[in-house]
Amino acid sequence: MHQIKLKVALMIMAMIFFSLTACGINSMLGEIDSDVEKTVEVVVQETLTAIALEQATDVPKVPTGTLPPETGSIQGSLGYPSEYIPPLRVVAFDVNSQDYYYVDTQRNQTDYQLIDLPAGTYHVVAYVREEGPDIPGAYTEFVTCGQTVECTDHSLIDVVVSPGMMTEGVDPVDFYAQLDEVNWPENPTQ
Repeated sequence: MHQIKLKVALMIMAMIFFSLTACGINSMLGEIDSDVEKTVEVVVQETLTAIALEQATDVPKVPTGTLPPETGSIQGSLGYPSEYIPPLRVVAFDVNSQDYYYVDTQRNQTDYQLIDLPAGTYHVVAYVREEGPDIPGAYTEFVTCGQTVECTDHSLIDVVVSPGMMTEGVDPVDFYAQLDEVNWPENPTQ
């Protein structure tokens, strides 16, 4: 906004200068040194050239050191082995660090989104927030296998988040694992 106001002010000053020159006022004053006049003309011309070049490129400028991290998102469906879905806290754990990101859902909410996640690889686990037993559900091989008796693998699935992309179908609905048999992370927000 300030850049636009500055550009407009410089353009107005240049138009006034050229108008005065065209009207002959410059010659009436006679006292203006030709070197000073040339310097003013050069400055005005350079300013107009710089404005024209900036408008031609029209690329948004972000100050160095403040570039936003490359982010993506995860979304999926929710479920729970009950007549209703309790309020959940869906947590994405960065597998390469101690970082985690979460979103809270409401009772009977059927889907979720985790947005603005730094690009990377995550494990997704849902924790019951306010009611019901403290049993986590996760996005596991059991979910992608079809959640049948034949499916016995409750390993967490690596979810890759790419910059600018939405990773879909990440459903943390495996509430059937025996917690003493799996190595899922505990709720870091409690």
